[in-house]
Amino acid sequence: MTGQFNYKHLLKSQRNEVHQRIAKAGLDPDAFAWGYREWHVPGAETYDCPSLFLKEVPAFDFTFGYTPDVNSLDVLYEDIQSVPTGKHSCIYSPGQDERESSLLLVPWRDVLFEFGTWIDMVKVEYNAPDLWEVDEETRHALTTVPDDANSRFTPEEQNHLNHRLDQLLAAVRQANILQAHQFASFQNFVAESKENGNKFTKKDWQLIFVGGLVQQVMSLALTPDTTRHLLHLAGAALSTMLHMPPLLG
Repeated sequence: MTGQFNYKHLLKSQRNEVHQRIAKAGLDPDAFAWGYREWHVPGAETYDCPSLFLKEVPAFDFTFGYTPDVNSLDVLYEDIQSVPTGKHSCIYSPGQDERESSLLLVPWRDVLFEFGTWIDMVKVEYNAPDLWEVDEETRHALTTVPDDANSRFTPEEQNHLNHRLDQLLAAVRQANILQAHQFASFQNFVAESKENGNKFTKKDWQLIFVGGLVQQVMSLALTPDTTRHLLHLAGAALSTMLHMPPLLG
């Protein structure tokens, strides 16, 4: 498909920059595909613009528009929110704090910067674990606060917390679900979690722990199966770390 696709106004150097930006974000360029999107770009007829989308989630797409003759534009500047500074435009989803965002009539470097922002958002949306899709027992352990949530860990509880964190680290190592650099990052996360036990209440510690766990999943770009396995191990450890009540039913 790549050899037959009509990239239209996109130069090979520009397409290479797009490819490099995907790889820089830690995503696989092969996870994306080219297509067309009908879009009315200011100053140009409505036409099929080249659009890059995530294969697994086609709604995640970035469309590249182009206006050949900006000087002959017959549009009001307020319609495009600014004075045109270039011939390139883009529209993409997910947008910045909204379903869809766009940038109109700017230089290519601005579109490339916007593409980088989009890729980072796609990475977050794509890699973030959905706590609603994990098994009920794991979700219960990760989201239910202990009865004494506003109290701090006693010295005895802190020792128990550290012991359970060590056991979690050993379980992850034994499961062999992380690559060497991923395990090193997770090891640092566990060490930081131990230190946080001396600084925060149980509720705050849990929020920080679960938030850090989600960040680990996203930053390490774990597969869905690895994510579920890691969350299950963490949930099992967390339920005993905080003396959680057993799941009823």
